[in-house]
Amino acid sequence: MEKKKKISLLGEKPLEVTAWGRFVNWLTFSGRGILVFTELIVLLAFISRFWLDAKNNDLGEIVRQKRVILESSSQFEKDFLELQQKLDSVDTYFVSLPDLKTFLDTIVENLPGDISLTSFAFSVKDSTYQVNINIQVFSEESLALFINQLSKDERVAKIRIGKIEKDKLEKGTTVDLGINFKSIKK
Repeated sequence: MEKKKKISLLGEKPLEVTAWGRFVNWLTFSGRGILVFTELIVLLAFISRFWLDAKNNDLGEIVRQKRVILESSSQFEKDFLELQQKLDSVDTYFVSLPDLKTFLDTIVENLPGDISLTSFAFSVKDSTYQVNINIQVFSEESLALFINQLSKDERVAKIRIGKIEKDKLEKGTTVDLGINFKSIKK
């Protein structure tokens, strides 16, 4: 009988011993290392995505809150700048007409607590200083007291009572007064 030949696909020497085998072994080991390193990077990127999304949401919320604060304070800023402009023009007016402060002080000194000054106009005609004011009066006694105190003031020459108006929606009565002041001698 004939002996059967065995065919072996493996080499006679083990693969690790040959140069080609060592190269394939090194390549496989390096490939595994590269694969593990790449998977770690992918996992870190995946995990950092959640952290960055949370950070982004927090920053978005902070920006929204600051925007709301800015929008709510913009009207205050507008009103403040408008008031500042009015105060600057009043200051300029006081500098150009120093007597105006004296007249305004006279009115404020005699103004009872429950009367509100709503408007003030000042003019000079024929060396007569005229002040027109609009006041909100809450009692007749206060109006009488105010007019009485003004008429006793030595700086006041004449008082004119103009329009008296009571609005159903508002408390109190609106009264227009004209006050002529004596000229102030230095």
